[in-house]
Amino acid sequence: MNLSTRLTIAMVALVLVTIAVTEALTYGNLLSIAVPRSLERLGGHVQLLATELEAVVRGARADVLAFAVDEMVDGGSGDITDRSSIFAAVERRRLASRFSAELTAKPWYDDLRIIGIADGGRKIVRVNRSGVGGAIRAVSDAELQRDSDRDYFEKTITLAAGDVYISPVELRQNQGAVEVPHVPIMRVAAPMFAPDGRRLGIVIANLDLRPVFDRIRGAARQGSHIYVVNDSGDYLLHSDPDREFGFQLGSPARLQDEYPGLMEMLRSDDTTPRVIDDRSGERIGVAWQKLRLGGGPRVAAIETLPYAARRGKIWGTLAPSRHRRVWCPVEGGLHRHCKAAASWDRSLRAGCCSHIGLGTGSTRSFFNAP
Repeated sequence: MNLSTRLTIAMVALVLVTIAVTEALTYGNLLSIAVPRSLERLGGHVQLLATELEAVVRGARADVLAFAVDEMVDGGSGDITDRSSIFAAVERRRLASRFSAELTAKPWYDDLRIIGIADGGRKIVRVNRSGVGGAIRAVSDAELQRDSDRDYFEKTITLAAGDVYISPVELRQNQGAVEVPHVPIMRVAAPMFAPDGRRLGIVIANLDLRPVFDRIRGAARQGSHIYVVNDSGDYLLHSDPDREFGFQLGSPARLQDEYPGLMEMLRSDDTTPRVIDDRSGERIGVAWQKLRLGGGPRVAAIETLPYAARRGKIWGTLAPSRHRRVWCPVEGGLHRHCKAAASWDRSLRAGCCSHIGLGTGSTRSFFNAP
């Protein structure tokens, strides 16, 4: 091998080493900037998802308090318990009309009713979606049952004026059996008082969470997942419906089974988005938002995003794929730097995913939020 050939090989090797070092430094710099920005974007997205869920429950809390206060101020609720009174019948029809308007305006309201303290806790007014095809209807007097033995009645009737009972998230049941198809619900209730301070009963709203869950589920992008969990880690919403509400259906499935380290983070006060490992050792970005639904059950919104691309494709990842930026002397070298960076940034913006969590606790809560 003559001197000219050796010099050529040495020069090519030097260029390749220089480019490799430049590639590594450029990738590191991109990573140090892009990952924090992506995690920040992830945190903002999960806050929006949590806020939407919170807004539904907060609105229901305000509504039941308004119903209870209005009846106490108007003095009408003292009449509606008297089934022999014409005035009571008129008042019940007025309330049924108002409840119907609420269900029409708010598709997440499944049932609105007033339960009296007299006559064994018999319902006084009830409007729900039990009509043909889910139509809104006022339940007839003959169909109104007694509910004084239900836990939500017992927990609400003893509350002070202005207090509200909010149930955990669970599947709707009929005569003790979970309904099929499954309907996730919450109950929001407030006690009702006569103008003289006597307890008359409660006003209660059943919230059908399917509309808001569907919107949260629909926020998932390619390569992303959305979960809703209670404070025991049980899935209330999962990309695989068979894993939802396992604690009610006899097949528990929990967040900590997939993300062991995440539960400890949720128990802390730190809510900074970060990169963690899942059960299989894959790195993911995660952000979460802790809150209490309407001041009741503690909830958390959790969102995760894959950290790195697989097989040279970017699936909404936190980090750019090195495979998209390998220098090739035959194909033209560094011209792909800017191209890959632009493509990667578009993927980041398009690829947010969402995991959401909410619930109440039968075991130690992972929340320390007030």
